[in-house]
Amino acid sequence: MNEKILACAIEMIRKDGLKFNLDELCKALKISKKTIYKHYRNKEEFSINIYKYYFYQVNCKIDEITIKTEEDILSLLNIYEDALIMTAEEIFNKFQINNIIRQEVKELDENILLKIVTKVDIEEKNHKVVACIIKGSLKEALLNTKILDETKKELVRLLWK
Repeated sequence: MNEKILACAIEMIRKDGLKFNLDELCKALKISKKTIYKHYRNKEEFSINIYKYYFYQVNCKIDEITIKTEEDILSLLNIYEDALIMTAEEIFNKFQINNIIRQEVKELDENILLKIVTKVDIEEKNHKVVACIIKGSLKEALLNTKILDETKKELVRLLWK
């Protein structure tokens, strides 16, 4: 049941963004809030576990990808794009997640970005620079979705050797 709760919460955040709330989650799962609080002491613990589960899934997806083609790089960028959406500042404000949780999610995010950069076979001395370029480019493109696909194509071109 715990994984089902977390998976549903992730999908609702992805689908509804700021509209996500526990009442809707319980309704979708046909459970009571008591069921959620059997697994978690409070909203903070529940929230951080949503993200730990999410990033666990992301890491598994990254591990499955072997860079053989430009499409594989695009797949990694798509995974990171989703991570940026899932960690948008507005979501944290909605849940009123405290700074400790925000910091933990930030570290999880940075870890997957470095994992992606490592998979692309960039020289280690350039990992942080390339990670910064990817994050900045995709964050900016998410603000202007008209350039999102073109931004990802350009990043693939730069990362493909």
